[in-house]
Amino acid sequence: MPAPNRGNENAARAAVRGAVGILQGALRDAGIGTPLSDGMMKTIEILSKLVKEGDVSPGAQQAQMQKFMMEQRQMGPLLAALAQSRGPGAGVGAGAPAGPAAPGPVAPMGSPLEG
Repeated sequence: MPAPNRGNENAARAAVRGAVGILQGALRDAGIGTPLSDGMMKTIEILSKLVKEGDVSPGAQQAQMQKFMMEQRQMGPLLAALAQSRGPGAGVGAGAPAGPAAPGPVAPMGSPLEG
């Protein structure tokens, strides 16, 4: 079996540690005892066994987080265009029609603009 590239392996470990952190943060919103939270807990447990807390240096974690954020910024316009192309109901805020328009300015009483 070929040996993995150590740099790539460390980057993968940092990504997995980041994923665990994201899942842990999202777990609070998933609700205790729901199928979603149960699956998240199992996933966190499995990934945490593979990559321990101290396996990834703080520098590698920071570099991976920066890479993740950069990729999210690059994907933002594409995801927005995709959501818009799906039309109304495609998701929260994705292509949904705007709410009612705000009322326009009101003319003062007695002015010639009063309708």
